Formats: sequence, structure tokens, C-alpha cells
Amino acid sequence: MARALKFTDEQRFEIALDMLSGKMSVSEVCSMSRKGNCWDNACIESFFGSLKTEWLSDKKYKTREQARNDIFKYIELFYNRKRRHAALGYLSPAAYEELYGNERKQVA
Repeated sequence: MARALKFTDEQRFEIALDMLSGKMSVSEVCSMSRKGNCWDNACIESFFGSLKTEWLSDKKYKTREQARNDIFKYIELFYNRKRRHAALGYLSPAAYEELYGNERKQVA
């Protein structure tokens, strides 16, 4: 029986590059949710929208490694530690975890 692989939206670009460059020779079938299930990727689409408008809009990278390092900085140093999120009461994820993380640990 053939094994199936699932890829998320964030992997799509990198996989496409690998397939075009011949690094990947896998026959695959694209699988998406049913029509009308627009909310299944909403959180990741929101993240990528923020990444593109807040961080990548004016940047050009010479290598994939430069891009990875810069995007890592965005995620770890800005998005998780400083950027305020409406879903977290306009706190950064780090601040939210600091405030409410201990409460969750005590309940568990």
C-alpha cells in the first residue's frame, strides 16, 4: 500500500521548489478541504499575511538561508515576543504565557 504525505501551507512553497529543481520525484495528489470550509486555514493565512506585510514587503534575499534566518528572527524575536495579538487580549504570546501559563499548569 502506498504511503500518503500531508503538507501544510507553509511547506507548499519549499516543496514546489524542490519538485521543480528535481530534488523530489514523488507522485502526489493534492488534497484540500471541502468547498465552504473557509476557516480551516484561517490562522495560518493570517500569520502569512502578517509576515508578508509586516516583514517581507520590501526585502530581497540572495539565498534561502538568509530568508530562513530573517524569517526565524521575525517569528522568534518579534511575532512571539513583541507583536500584540487580538486573540490574546492584545498581549504578545510571550506576555500571555507569562500571565496565564502558570494558571494552566496548576489546573492540569
